[in-house]
Formats: sequence, structure tokens, C-alpha cells
Amino acid sequence: MEFIRACDDLAGAVSDAVAGMVGTPEAGEFVRMGADGTPTKLIDQVAEDIVVDYFRSHPCCRRLISEELGCADMGGERGTIFLDPVDGTYNAVVGIPFYALSIAYAEEGVVQQGYVRNLATNETFHAVRGRGAFLDGHPIRVSSSSLLQESAMSVYGGRKSDPARVLGLGRHIRRWRLLGASA
Repeated sequence: MEFIRACDDLAGAVSDAVAGMVGTPEAGEFVRMGADGTPTKLIDQVAEDIVVDYFRSHPCCRRLISEELGCADMGGERGTIFLDPVDGTYNAVVGIPFYALSIAYAEEGVVQQGYVRNLATNETFHAVRGRGAFLDGHPIRVSSSSLLQESAMSVYGGRKSDPARVLGLGRHIRRWRLLGASA
């Protein structure tokens, strides 16, 4: 749970740092190409710098892998942190209140803890392997529905995605959701 508390602190710091940028042209300023081959915007860089600086000064993992930075040595003894500093960058840049800080901690390739905070609403999800998942500290679980006809599905795709691949599935589900942020 120490990791989750650290993520809470980081989410507060990231939220404070980006709040004044949301919905402004400044947030969407191009900084560089990210390690994943997509443009890093200023809002991404500000958020990532806060998280990376924290884990460099509190080395709880061997490496950190981020959408923007790529893979970086963090000086810890074991484990990997996976980071998306602002999932839903476009939403944040244009002021759509659906963008999140997303962090996971894994050991030997198995995620042990995960954390997602919607930076616009402060809605916070976390999960700890073997202890369950939580929304704002309250236990949650997956839907009991096993039928596609009773299910909603979130779809994400950019300009290079082929929508034909999911159209067949879309004929069988109850609702589509295109929210612009995977987290």
C-alpha cells in the first residue's frame, strides 16, 4: 500500500501542476517525439517530470517505462513501473474532463499494483494483486454480465486504426463508448 500512497501524493502534485494548463493552447505545445512515436505535449512532459523525479529520489523500482520517456533506470533493486503521465492528452488539451494519470508496478513481468486517477474529477482507482480493486477506497468488481448484448465496450483508435476490425463486434454489444482515454 506504500506504492498506492505514493501514487496518491504524485496524483495530487500532477493535478496541481497541470490544472492551469488544461484547455489551453499551452498544454498542447509540441515538446518532442515520445518514445512510443507519438508527439509529447507540454502537459505530458510536466506530468511525467513530476513522476520520474519522485521515483528517481525514492528508488522503489529498477526501471520505469513511460509513453514519453521510454525506458529509464531508476536505481532500485527490482521491479518496473509503467507510466502514462496523461492518458487522454487530447482531452486535457481541449478541456474534455476525461484524462488520467496511470501508473502500474510489476515484478518479474506480473503487475502487482495499479493506480489510475482521473485528473479532472479526482476519481481514483487502484488495485493490489490478491486484495482487489477499489474506486475512491471502496471495493469494486467486474460486471456479472457475460453477454455481449448486455455490455458496453470502450473503443480507442487513432487515424491509423482500422474501424472495420471492431465493427463486427459492435453489432453484438449494447453500447459503444469512445471516451478518448484508455485508463
